Amino acid sequence: MKKLIYLLAIIFAVSFTTTITSCGGDDPTEENGNTGNGGGSENGGSDNGSGTMTPSQQKNKLENTTISFLEEFDAANFEDVVDLATYISEVYSDYDYDAIEEWGATCLESMVDFIDTWTDTEDYGSWGYYYTYNQYNMLFKISSFKGSFVAKSGRWKRTDANYLSFTVKDENGNDCVLKLTTSGKEKKVYVGDEEEWEWIGYDDNDFYEYNIDIYNNYIYIPANINITIERAGNRLAEVVINTDLASMAGEEFDLSRDKYNVSATFKLNDYSVIMDKFKYTPAGDGSEISYTIKHGNKNLLNMTMSSELDVENGEFYGADNNNISINLMDAVQFKGFCSDVNRLITLMDDADECDDESEFKEYVRKMNNLINIGLYYDKKNVKYANVELEAFIYEDYWGEEWYYTPVIVFDEDGTSYSFEEFFNERDFRNLIRTLERLMEDYEYLLEDAV
Repeated sequence: MKKLIYLLAIIFAVSFTTTITSCGGDDPTEENGNTGNGGGSENGGSDNGSGTMTPSQQKNKLENTTISFLEEFDAANFEDVVDLATYISEVYSDYDYDAIEEWGATCLESMVDFIDTWTDTEDYGSWGYYYTYNQYNMLFKISSFKGSFVAKSGRWKRTDANYLSFTVKDENGNDCVLKLTTSGKEKKVYVGDEEEWEWIGYDDNDFYEYNIDIYNNYIYIPANINITIERAGNRLAEVVINTDLASMAGEEFDLSRDKYNVSATFKLNDYSVIMDKFKYTPAGDGSEISYTIKHGNKNLLNMTMSSELDVENGEFYGADNNNISINLMDAVQFKGFCSDVNRLITLMDDADECDDESEFKEYVRKMNNLINIGLYYDKKNVKYANVELEAFIYEDYWGEEWYYTPVIVFDEDGTSYSFEEFFNERDFRNLIRTLERLMEDYEYLLEDAV
């Protein structure tokens, strides 16, 4: 898993240039390729129609695009939501919640179904253990949580409803309503067991006596879940989740047989995160996820990932033909491919244990044969740079050590840069300033929030 996370770090570093905040350190001696020095000044990252861009132009392109992306998340755009949340927390935290607590306890009790009880003993002569087991089914059903709660005169009051809602007043006396509704067919899904142990004391034989409650947990997943927050009739936020488990034959998910498909949308003011699909199909088709982040009608980020999963006897044991595609502001695109994740991780492990130069470089060569990671611009089908792994040697008083690290190789002239060299603080200073300013704005926005 550590190796896979490392590989994903390579992927996102290319797209978002976040490694600029970790520049510095000792300069290692490179054993394979050229480092380059970044070239001279260029004109803002345009290829002028030539289909080529220098490394310096690409730096400008990446920085300007990422700055534009960050500026879409101006802290002032969330001020109304934070102010409302702060007001509600301050005003309603001291209200009497007895009606909510009693209702919640009643709902949970109705979901517990007693199955069986039995005892067991461990006898060690003069002492031992005496166990009493109680087994239950815990049937968690979202659609069972219903009722309309209104905060008024220092307390919460409940009335019957076929949905769940909570209503408060804002500082201007407008109704603010949080509402949960479900619809469509429900699917019962087993999600695991849990045990609760309670020490009772000693029995008449001086045995340690325990009471053990075993819960078999199930969730009834509705086809559609909708959560909204409205203020004076205007929608501030919405969550919509649509789940298709129609092909699931039993109560436990079987990777070799069952498929699923989930889509979801989260909206806050005029921002939205849209997960078009999150699906799994057996028989080699594997998994796929696709989502988009938007501000108004502007696409800020699109990402798709797919993988052919290796499944045997219902168990996952590998992934082939892994693809990822990221589109940032329609200006920077990243496309990555790994033909065999398990093989890549094995090679990484072997390389970590190797201290022979030729063998280590051979491991790195084989890793690069499994991956194809490219950087594109303006939605053109022209690759401007590759991300590869490269062998380096670190030398100090105690000796030398071989290691591999991602480098950016530019198609124009074949020069390569380590991430620390390319994403340096000097060339990306405007991006760093923008990020620091944005963080300060959010810190100021949230400093009085609860």
